[in-house]
Amino acid sequence: MVDWQIKWAVENGLKFFLVDWYWHQGNQHHDHWIKAFQQARYKSYLKWAMMWANHNAAGSHSEDDQRRVTQFWIANYFNTPEYYRIDDRPVVMIWSPQNMNRDMGGENGCKRLLEISRQMAVAAGYKGIYFIAMKWPEAACDPKVVQGYKDMGFDMTSIYHYMHHGGKAENPRRFAFELVADSNADQWRALRETGILPFLPNLSTGWDDRPWHGDKGTEVYGRTVKDFLRICHDAKKFADETGVKRMTLAPLNEWGEGSYAEPCAQFGFGMYEAVRDTFCRRPDDGWPLNYGPQDVGRGPYDLPVPEKDSSREWFFSKGEQGWHALMGIGSVHADASGLTFTTMSADPAMERNLDAVPAKQVATIRVRMKVAKSNSDDACQLFWQTGNSPASEATALRLPIINDGGEHEYAFEVGQHRQWRGRINRLRFDPVNQRGITVTIESIRLVPAKSE
Repeated sequence: MVDWQIKWAVENGLKFFLVDWYWHQGNQHHDHWIKAFQQARYKSYLKWAMMWANHNAAGSHSEDDQRRVTQFWIANYFNTPEYYRIDDRPVVMIWSPQNMNRDMGGENGCKRLLEISRQMAVAAGYKGIYFIAMKWPEAACDPKVVQGYKDMGFDMTSIYHYMHHGGKAENPRRFAFELVADSNADQWRALRETGILPFLPNLSTGWDDRPWHGDKGTEVYGRTVKDFLRICHDAKKFADETGVKRMTLAPLNEWGEGSYAEPCAQFGFGMYEAVRDTFCRRPDDGWPLNYGPQDVGRGPYDLPVPEKDSSREWFFSKGEQGWHALMGIGSVHADASGLTFTTMSADPAMERNLDAVPAKQVATIRVRMKVAKSNSDDACQLFWQTGNSPASEATALRLPIINDGGEHEYAFEVGQHRQWRGRINRLRFDPVNQRGITVTIESIRLVPAKSE
């Protein structure tokens, strides 16, 4: 699949990918694409770099963890010929510099962390690291905002997506893509006028996050190849006028948020060909043919439709059974005793999707587990989610941990909670609120109401 992505990208003028990358206190996840790319037959045709999506819990990152993550980059990525560089320095984009400042307890925290990484890279034989900040607020062009990122030590700024209407939308939660196309170039010019840091101009690929967030989402409707081609033409003109040589389509394939340019049923190769026709020189023998796997008897590569999962009790001697670490949990080991792991932050959590369980059918959720004895009081907490509403303290129950090192059952009386209603589609369980605690969960059971 990744080889097809590489073919489509390079034959339509794309030279590198910035790939969402996740790390939390030594735990890496959502790295399937990178692992596949490293095995791809045609990987030498495409460069890539990390966009570190540092969505970590508050207070969970440290200088020591920055050293660990930098050592991982040096050992696994920087030394590969496909890794993208600017000024002969490996590129790392940071999603949230603000989170780094928060975790370091002050406005100079991010700068300190970046310097740690740069020094390590130099010691490893590199010229440093080229850090790009994912600027926020995204549409802001205030020189003070850009100066703030320069003061943090960044070499360049960018944004995740441009989804602004240029001040012309009556409803900022629902407006036409043509307004985005009208105003995209204005944002590039305003950022350039600050003259403070180089930036990666963002060619908008749209936005409609209702698949993830329902009616609470923002819909930019009416996206067309014609309007996207207009953005490309404006970007080419901007590049010719300014000498800017690097630009991004962003996001490239964020399907759940309605931001994509990759080949798809909706647009075919239209978005990619808009890029190709604008920025590339047509070869004498014509463009490479754009086609998909099925056109040459390959694929389809679609995953099978998941079987309906109606389970309501999980005995972990049989494995993880759909539960997975959300954050702050080290390597999970399943054996006859259950799921065993050690917490790696003060906010560890695991979660599981449910198949729209009617709340009225469940009175109690029972968790049987053993928590290693510690020196302080602690608590476990159960969260639930209905529809598109996120889990929060309003939809949670909390119980004290029995601190004797033995196995105990914790009964969450969800049926008595006023927010336990509708159809439950996700559970989250926080076993403790401490770092370095070993936990073994024997089972989690949804116990029916008596009337059931």
